[in-house]
Amino acid sequence: MLAAVRKKTNERLRKRFAKAKLDRDLPSGVDLGTLARFIQKIGWGMAVDAQSGAIRKDLHRTVAIALNALPFGKAGRE
Repeated sequence: MLAAVRKKTNERLRKRFAKAKLDRDLPSGVDLGTLARFIQKIGWGMAVDAQSGAIRKDLHRTVAIALNALPFGKAGRE
């Protein structure tokens, strides 16, 4: 059951990223499957961290680092 939920979430993320690509909010060369998996993994890790008592400020820092790790992360926000 959990695998099916993860697969459905990945499909939804890929669809959303495909729309962002069409809207030129993401670069044309972005691999949608890889990006979706990356976002899922960051989200899962943050969920575990939050359940273990992480504060919002720390979770926001994690998001900032994850966004900056993307090849288009900084350029997209400047």
